Amino acid sequence: MLWIPACAGTTVRRISRSGGVPLSYQLVCFPSAISGVVPVVNLAGVRAGELQLTGELLADIFAHRITRWNDPALVALNPSLGGRKTPIVTLARSDGSGTTYNFTDYLSKLSPAWKQSYGTNFTVAWPADTVLLKGSSGIVTGLKHTEGAIGYVDYNYVLQDKLAYARMRNRDGRVVAPDAEGFAAALNNSAWKSQARFEEMLTDRPGAKSWPITMGTFVIVPQVANNPAQTLAALKFFTWAFVNGERIADGGSFVHLPDSVQARIYADLTRITDRSGQPLQWSLTEVLQLSH
Repeated sequence: MLWIPACAGTTVRRISRSGGVPLSYQLVCFPSAISGVVPVVNLAGVRAGELQLTGELLADIFAHRITRWNDPALVALNPSLGGRKTPIVTLARSDGSGTTYNFTDYLSKLSPAWKQSYGTNFTVAWPADTVLLKGSSGIVTGLKHTEGAIGYVDYNYVLQDKLAYARMRNRDGRVVAPDAEGFAAALNNSAWKSQARFEEMLTDRPGAKSWPITMGTFVIVPQVANNPAQTLAALKFFTWAFVNGERIADGGSFVHLPDSVQARIYADLTRITDRSGQPLQWSLTEVLQLSH
């Protein structure tokens, strides 16, 4: 499974090793669940949820326009930081990731300066002195060992590692904490819910409870199966998971997909073919029978 931003039918191009001829691969991309990206900090005495941030402040911190925790803009929201001269150490992903894509998409929406200088991508040219670490697990390790650090991780790491997260001011002006309810609120105020359009980004959605850096997690499979038996097994697994996994997803750090999105995904999966162009032989009824 790949953690990437919104996508639909996707074409990926690569260069052939034998002569540099571009090759195209048609892929089917679909969401699996909804979660969120969360700013996390290591500040002595600052517990989870005590720090408040806005998207504009977060962009200025990661652009190194704000470099100390007692910056007046931060103290205005967090008076307890007034006497804290600790330098801010920004931690970012060195590897390409959907977490970075969604995080920088949010910063680009809230800060024109960020959008112009850094933009939205799986990797960006972070400012000098940014500490680059591999994976969310690398961010967690770096955060725990660095006083004054701030990074961004998937919400499940916040729960798993008991990290001190920042609450964020959302589009409606409410200060909210990251949780499944906030992810669901962002989802419900999007075209995912109303039109099954999972191409839309879930960052900076309206709604009093919406977490502003909500994201989908996605899976990519080939449109044409080189190994039909293996592809078929994978398709049945994901369909089974959609049918049976709602309770598990909703009980943890994720939110399950709306029924309309699941129906669209199933329709997309039934169009996957073998090399001869014949659809793979399976049905939703078959998968439902496996659930009993």
